[in-house]
Amino acid sequence: MKKKLNITIFLVILPLIMSAITHFGYITGYTQGLLSSKSFQSMYNFGIYKYRVLSKVLLLETDKILSSSKLNGMDNMLTRIVMFIDPAGKLSFYFSYFIINSFFFILSTIFFYLILRKFAYFNSDKKLFGTTLLYIIAVPIFQYVLVPYDYTTFFFNNLIIFLFLYNIDRKSAGITVLMLLSIILSTLNRETSALSLAFMGAFLYSESKRILPLLKFMFLPALAFIIPYIGLRLYYGFDSGLLNEIFLYQNLASPLNQFGIFTGIVSVYLFYYFANYESTKKAFTYFLVFSLPYILVSLISGVAYEIRLWTPLLINLAIILVVKDNQQSNHTNNMGNLKSSI
Repeated sequence: MKKKLNITIFLVILPLIMSAITHFGYITGYTQGLLSSKSFQSMYNFGIYKYRVLSKVLLLETDKILSSSKLNGMDNMLTRIVMFIDPAGKLSFYFSYFIINSFFFILSTIFFYLILRKFAYFNSDKKLFGTTLLYIIAVPIFQYVLVPYDYTTFFFNNLIIFLFLYNIDRKSAGITVLMLLSIILSTLNRETSALSLAFMGAFLYSESKRILPLLKFMFLPALAFIIPYIGLRLYYGFDSGLLNEIFLYQNLASPLNQFGIFTGIVSVYLFYYFANYESTKKAFTYFLVFSLPYILVSLISGVAYEIRLWTPLLINLAIILVVKDNQQSNHTNNMGNLKSSI
């Protein structure tokens, strides 16, 4: 009973609390003019955003449901704040952001927990829940830019990694198909799905150091990414197909954007610092190398001050850290116990 209560608190209630705090306690002024269906579509139906269809559809459909409620007739402080950020803003639309983001944040937390529980081999529930708590607190801090697809991205990322790790030894055709479908849906949501592939490649290569088996394994996941990625651009057109705008000069010249780059570098350094084994640090390096296309595109076309750009990278580095470090630690302890018994 107590364990079920702990699971409910850590995997549902705490993520919901953090989501409520960040959506209603720290209402962002950074994202302006996007709090009604019309203003939202005026931006998200163009440029790089038009290819991110999944969460856009979910958000608009959720707003249609909430618009039939009494939310938009309410006159309170939150309504006035929403209309201050967007004169055409609707409370139902802001709540739609909250519902979509909270729902997928909870799901992403559940799969982050499952990854730790099944593959990091923690020796106590307190360490397991403590690490999950760090995820719950850290992720929303970087999400001050109000968008519909980031938490959905984290969910698909964690789901894909869970299925990948679960299937390494089992090699189940059913799990493989489910993983490929998850990659397709993740790519329909946002092109950040490529980082899930970078994780797979880094994890496998750090284990075997063999290129041909790696390429053979990655063929189907790569297709699951490439087909929807190209298909979306064929359907919507190739303008802004890779880059939306060029922000490289602003990223290098603006103190705020320099701060974003600096924060990313410091965060990566901390992962190397906390890694206890050289094999974990090598896996970090492989992952960052495989993620270079995403990093370079973010520096060229993204706004580096939006630290949320680096969040998917940091989540995957965190998973590599806890999984590989704990696996190596258990292996070392088991070898020590074997030697002592001999």
